[in-house]
Amino acid sequence: MRPKRYDLKISVPPSDNAFKALWDALYLLITKLQTVDKTLIVYPWEESDLSDKVLTNANIPKTVVEIKQFFSRAIPCSKGGILYISAYLGHNKEMSAIMEEIGYWLKEQSIGLWMRQLQTDRTHLVGWALYTTNQVNELLLGAAIEAKTGVAVSIRWRMISTGQRGQIAVNEQVKALHLKVAWKDYNKYVS
Repeated sequence: MRPKRYDLKISVPPSDNAFKALWDALYLLITKLQTVDKTLIVYPWEESDLSDKVLTNANIPKTVVEIKQFFSRAIPCSKGGILYISAYLGHNKEMSAIMEEIGYWLKEQSIGLWMRQLQTDRTHLVGWALYTTNQVNELLLGAAIEAKTGVAVSIRWRMISTGQRGQIAVNEQVKALHLKVAWKDYNKYVS
């Protein structure tokens, strides 16, 4: 079994029953993943959760609290839309083989699935690098920072938060490379 942490993008339709819409979207995704790898399971997200519970499509929880135990940031929203959540998936097939088989379906369903750069349940934003471009190789830069500091870093090209709420027009967005570290490393080196 190859347990790895993934970030997921799922599309949830607007609904009077937001939890049901979220549940249906998760059920659809897990069911499709299990058609390719029958051994695929979802582990509890938190590293501190030592329970032996695992999920398959047959036992997805029926409450928000239980869903969040397995899908970090899974928050029902009656307006629907794109939700970004995280899951700790165990699978026997390589993810590249799984993606090869169902990549077309994921695109059709507007679902994204990416392995997290930092394989930890909690990260902390330590800052962003101004005057950077999205042409920087994030993995190479992260490896260079880790080699120099001894701390693993996740790097992503993202919008800098200005505190403004709601949708921000693309031409008004200011972006830079954001650097995150594992929570345990942040507390060790920053405090």
